[in-house]
Amino acid sequence: MPLQQYHHVMTGDVAASGMPKTSPSSASTKKLPVTPTTVNSLNNKKNQATEAAKMKRKKKLSLPWWCVVIAWVLCAISIAVSVFFLWAYGIQFGNEKATKWLTALISSIFSSILFTQPIKIYLMAMILSWILKRPLDEFEDYDDDEEEFELSSDEEFLHGPPSSQGKRLRSHNQLGAGLSKEELAAAKDHRKRELAMQELMLEIFVYLIFLTIILSISYGARDPNIFLMRNNMANTFAHFTTSGCPSFLEANEKQHFWCWAREVLVPNLLNTTLYNGEHRPQEMCGTLVDRITFLLGHAIIRQIRVKPGDPSEHPARHENTEDKRNFGRNWNISGPEDSNYQYRSALQIHGFPYEGVLSIYSGGGYIVELKGVKSKVMRLLDSLEEQNWVDAHTKALFVEYAVFNAQVNLFAITMFIIEFIPGGGILTKFEFQGLRLLRYHTSGGVFMLVSEIAYILFTFFYTQREYKALKKLGCSYFKSLWNLFEIWMIALSYTAIIFYLLKTSLTYYTLDKFTATKGKTYIRMQPLAFLDDVLGYVIAFQVFIGTLKLLRLLRFNKRIGMLSATLKHASGDILGFGLFFGVVFVSFVTIFYLNCFTYVKDFSTFVRAAESSFFLITKKFKEIRLGAPVFGPLFYFIFAFIMYWIVFQLLIAIICHSFAKVSEDIASQPNDYEVVDYIISRMSAYLSSLRPNSVQNINIPPEKAPDLQSQLWHINTSLDRSLAILDRALPTNKKRGI
Repeated sequence: MPLQQYHHVMTGDVAASGMPKTSPSSASTKKLPVTPTTVNSLNNKKNQATEAAKMKRKKKLSLPWWCVVIAWVLCAISIAVSVFFLWAYGIQFGNEKATKWLTALISSIFSSILFTQPIKIYLMAMILSWILKRPLDEFEDYDDDEEEFELSSDEEFLHGPPSSQGKRLRSHNQLGAGLSKEELAAAKDHRKRELAMQELMLEIFVYLIFLTIILSISYGARDPNIFLMRNNMANTFAHFTTSGCPSFLEANEKQHFWCWAREVLVPNLLNTTLYNGEHRPQEMCGTLVDRITFLLGHAIIRQIRVKPGDPSEHPARHENTEDKRNFGRNWNISGPEDSNYQYRSALQIHGFPYEGVLSIYSGGGYIVELKGVKSKVMRLLDSLEEQNWVDAHTKALFVEYAVFNAQVNLFAITMFIIEFIPGGGILTKFEFQGLRLLRYHTSGGVFMLVSEIAYILFTFFYTQREYKALKKLGCSYFKSLWNLFEIWMIALSYTAIIFYLLKTSLTYYTLDKFTATKGKTYIRMQPLAFLDDVLGYVIAFQVFIGTLKLLRLLRFNKRIGMLSATLKHASGDILGFGLFFGVVFVSFVTIFYLNCFTYVKDFSTFVRAAESSFFLITKKFKEIRLGAPVFGPLFYFIFAFIMYWIVFQLLIAIICHSFAKVSEDIASQPNDYEVVDYIISRMSAYLSSLRPNSVQNINIPPEKAPDLQSQLWHINTSLDRSLAILDRALPTNKKRGI
């Protein structure tokens, strides 16, 4: 420590200093000499206190010296064992394979030494040095390295080393005026902004990880091979035609169903031949005609019937209620019951309601199981047609089966719907739903598992954080829209976790059931499809809200919030515009519906007419002219002119006006969070600190000349300390006879 930092005061004659005496003991006119013995005594006491403080240091935990020998012996043993196994396996490989293997091993070692390991060590050192920072030790040796100064018998340190000063206020050690109030306030404000930016950056970083996890889970449940698998099923069953039977989607009569079932459904579903026409072996049975897709269990045909009405009444007055009675063959109510004529409820077969074109159908019905070999199923279909199993009271037919494609690890539910029109004819529809149930058996299965575990942990983390915020803010917490978004996100997370657990448990239950029955029973996978749909909707809605939340997290840029600010500013005008638009739109939809519902399918109901008017009005001019030759084109042009040239232009004008107002307000507002500049400065400082022997530039304001009041205060304090030392030394000197 430089000698100039210490101030010496001659204590032999206090009056000679010319300073006022502030201590009562200074009133004595005697001179109080200080001998070298007194100074040495004080120095000895100080040294003893320092040594005692050093002895209180905590001893570091260390192992005995012989542990080093054990460590080297273990290393030698591990190397010897590794060499032995390498030598043993190298002998079995042969000369050529051993040479290739040894070459690959040597190249791997050198690449690890020269590239992989240095990078890993460097990254681990940076991460560990950032996480495991060592706290400052109060007993470090830097105090002991300072140079000791020998003072004369009439001198003392007014400002000693920091270790001997104890805990004092920093303002007492400072000489000079320091920072002004304005500079101190600016520094505090700058530091607060830095802390706020650090907190904001940490929040953005953590939330981006959470959003990445949500996107990984949502996209991981989808597979592009589902589209290809659906095309394969559609080409095999729905679009396939024969010489005497139209395709399924082109069928329009009851006889077409029986023809399609015999010539397309059963041959492709229960194919027993190879590519060369030979009969399949037993181990290859159970797949479809493509020899790849495996049939889970067997297919079923489910029929929905309506109760017959009173023959004396007109058919239009009959109640359209589902028939749930058990019958015998030929739908004979009094005959012996047959399994193909017994009603099974939705709970018995785990079915779900289905919304068709003509009606909504329940999940139950009369079921025919298409199990067995191909010839047996053909005889069953012929028997059902002879017994008039599909008659005038049949309302709908559902052909259902589940498949699994091992090459792409996908399950699928295929359903063919046939609805019977009351006036005759049928409506057909093909539906396919692919499921990715076994998510951990692929190359990215471990990543999906880790993402799902992290998703649960993040859900608990955000729950705790929002609970603390709610407890702190109280009812005012619900006044913020973003807080409501947080609650929705957490609720959706717990909902997704519950449905995921249900889906997983039901998946393994279904697979265990299939294994136990060896594929001899029908595997109903509609519950799994329902859980997968609900889980997909929940995750999709969570992704939507989570993406919108980025607008709040990116609030450090004042232009990010211009969209929300524009909509908020124009909310009143947009509300009035919405009322005007609704009245005009509904009036035109009513006109199109009343004039075209008979001729145009897209205008057959009011809802369809509204959808067509909003999205497809430009493609329906011919149909509208066919339904209403005079008024149709007239109202079409009026609708197009009002909507596209008046209504939408009014909406654009409202938004542009609000955007201009918001832009003026935002341009005059300061940007409190200069995050980009802060990131650049921090990164440059961090990179410069990585260089050896680097010295960081610190912006320290220049020293100011001390003012008179500060100098007088330091002089007064120094005199008080000098006199206090004399008071403590005086009794000792008296005892010694001085």
